[in-house]
This record gives sequence, structure tokens and C-alpha cells, in this order.
Amino acid sequence: MSFMRAIQKMFNRSSAVDDQQQVIENFKRTRRRNNDLVVAFFDRADWHYDAIRQKGLDEGQMYVPGGMLLGWLVEKEFVSDEMYELYGEEIEDFLNQRIGPADLYQAMEGKLHQDMLTKEGARFMQFYFSAGNYFTDYENTFDARDGAQYSVSDSWSNYEKLAKLLDLRFREAG
Repeated sequence: MSFMRAIQKMFNRSSAVDDQQQVIENFKRTRRRNNDLVVAFFDRADWHYDAIRQKGLDEGQMYVPGGMLLGWLVEKEFVSDEMYELYGEEIEDFLNQRIGPADLYQAMEGKLHQDMLTKEGARFMQFYFSAGNYFTDYENTFDARDGAQYSVSDSWSNYEKLAKLLDLRFREAG
């Protein structure tokens, strides 16, 4: 946390705009966290916007695939302390099932970036997500190919089904 943010928090002068600006600044960083990990976006909801629009679906659907993955990362405590500081309320709402995975992803700007994760979370994502395995597993889990992956409902039963597979993939990754 920056010195200025610490002062703002001490005097309760932090705002949602300040928090959002901090996240945006973090995303723009091009630093390396570890020698073996390259900073990267794993997913951004806006990358899916054209597919959603072409299918005539609600824009909220672009948050579902990434939201389910982000939700699992949150549940496994693979998100960084900074994300808990910035989005603690939303994370708590997700963990208590007051909001769904897509809502959590949307609240976090629809971006999943390496800097948002712990070292263990980033390593898993480099291994699993970067190889294209997540979207293959997502499509197979919901039998949703050829654009149908965007029609998957943002439901807790769907999340739990995918979370079981993600748990297995994490164990396989060792």
C-alpha cells in the first residue's frame, strides 16, 4: 500500500474512485514479480464482448466464464492481499453467496491479471490457464461449444460443478 493510501485510510478519506484508480495503475505495471513468471492478463471480460454482442446475449454474460474462475481463485485464497484490501466487501459477499461469480468479476473490473494473485495462484494459472486448458474444461463441463459458453448461467450449481473440476486440475498440477 502506498504511503498516500495509508494516510487516506487512516483518515477514512479513501473513495471507491481512489480504489479503482489503484487497481488500474496496478494493471498497467509491467514489472516481474518473480524471475519465472511473466506479468500477464489471463482474462478480460471485454475480450469476450464482440462474441456476446454477435450472439445477441446480455452483456453480463461476458463476465460468467472469467467470474467462475475468479470465484474459485478467491475461494482457494489465491488472490493477493491487495485485492482483499480493495474488494474485501465484494469478496465477502461472494464467499457468503450474496453475489455470484459474474458479479464478483464485474466488481473487479472484469480483469484477471497475474498481479491480482498470490505466487501459488499465479503459478497455477501459468500452468493451467495459459495452456488454454480452462476454456476447454469450461466448454466440456457445460457442453458449451461454438460460442455456447457465453450462454452458461451464472448460478451456484454451475459454479460448484466447475469448482470441483478446478480442484482436480489443481491437484493434478501438484
